[in-house]
Amino acid sequence: MKSIRHVDGSLAGVFCGLLPITAALYGIVFLDERPTIAHEIALACVVAGIVLASMKAKTAPSMIS
Repeated sequence: MKSIRHVDGSLAGVFCGLLPITAALYGIVFLDERPTIAHEIALACVVAGIVLASMKAKTAPSMIS
């Protein structure tokens, strides 16, 4: 866990978001689990969250002159 000190917070956040997806894929592949619609919705929410967090924020034009 000492290597976490050398990684940016944004990259660490993406890896943390990918953990549930990876766990679900391992369960499907190695444990022969069957995903339900609830799993698919949850995984889509995780992916959407990663995409939204990865987007660059647009700066609003300054109203001060």
